[in-house]
Amino acid sequence: MIDLGELDLPEGCLVLVDSGPLVYYLEEGPGSPRGSVFASFAAAARAGGLRLAASALAWTELLAGALAKGEAAGAGACRSLLADSSLIRLEPIEVSIAEGAALLLASTRPRLGLADAFHIATAASIGAGAVLTNDEAWRRVPGCPRVLLVDELAFEAP
Repeated sequence: MIDLGELDLPEGCLVLVDSGPLVYYLEEGPGSPRGSVFASFAAAARAGGLRLAASALAWTELLAGALAKGEAAGAGACRSLLADSSLIRLEPIEVSIAEGAALLLASTRPRLGLADAFHIATAASIGAGAVLTNDEAWRRVPGCPRVLLVDELAFEAP
């Protein structure tokens, strides 16, 4: 487990979780280096130190991956994780978020993917203090909250 205290996130900070960290957690397991990053954030959220949110788009991305592989158990695990509102709050895709995503798509170079634009627009819309992702390109997006990369957290030297 990583020490979230070293990340200097304020008590109760709202962190938007991208789909990638959730995939690592579900597919690699909470004991894997990458899976343990989300496990640490989940533990902090359960203890009340952080608040976690995800775009409803994450539901689609995770579920589509499991269904494409024919993994009924994996699909159930995705649903269970994202339906746990005591752990992670799912944010609906509102028109204001769609507008924000459109602005990001139109103005960001190199161009963002549609899903990334929606995740970042969601983070901005809800006032997230940070985003947990593994997409370093998000650091170059104007208005994106502080980017925490899974690989930096999972594999940084002690």
